[in-house]
Amino acid sequence: MKKLYSFLPALIFLVFLGVMALLLLFSPVRDYSENEKRYLAGRPEVTVSGILEGETQEQLEKFTADQVPGRDFFVGVNAYWNLATGRNGAQDIYHCKQGYLINAPKTYNEKIFTDNLTKFDQFAAQLGVPADLMMVPSTGYLMEEVLPTFHGTYDDDQLYDKAEQILQNTRLVDVRQALLEGKETGQICYRTDHHLTSYGNYLLYRAYQIAQGAPYLPGMPMRWPATMGSTAPPGRAAATGSPSRIRWRCGTAEFSPR
Repeated sequence: MKKLYSFLPALIFLVFLGVMALLLLFSPVRDYSENEKRYLAGRPEVTVSGILEGETQEQLEKFTADQVPGRDFFVGVNAYWNLATGRNGAQDIYHCKQGYLINAPKTYNEKIFTDNLTKFDQFAAQLGVPADLMMVPSTGYLMEEVLPTFHGTYDDDQLYDKAEQILQNTRLVDVRQALLEGKETGQICYRTDHHLTSYGNYLLYRAYQIAQGAPYLPGMPMRWPATMGSTAPPGRAAATGSPSRIRWRCGTAEFSPR
């Protein structure tokens, strides 16, 4: 009897695997998941070439993961676990305090970042006029106090340091402190969108005007353009946006270097 008890856990596990395998084999194949809002993998096409190249095995793995019996239940449990640990049910999104939904940090591609800034710096040199670059920090960096306890590290400070090393012909306008101080008097980021609010854009405008020693409008205007490149005075270029996609304006002309 004691020997039987010692094999009982393994026996239960084998029975469970067998039942799940039979259910997977004979259950109807679903094409679409309403809960996940995506199409599910179908039965793999078994061919000799597919087996030799490993494609059939990959398709079988995806099919098993998407068609496993009780998938909706397991997906629901995973979603509640993510919420309990400070993450939203959607991937790469943090469910934060005060109703904020904030993108999780991603590892930046240093080569692409360096190449983009180098091209724009060279473009500024070819343009022959003073040029400014304004990099807008991420929402997660600006709103760290609402992030869940366990969250990834945002690389905004590292990106700024890297940009300072790369740029030789372009002035980097640092707006981090202006935004961090400004959130004490108003909402600078939308709760369910990664863009800055109108007030946040006003802080960008004010920081840019201060950086170039120019006057600025006191208080937040009722309406404000989303792209701050239009604040560049005639004869001076400005670049705004993320380093992977930046638009340049010089006076009324707009350039998009490739």
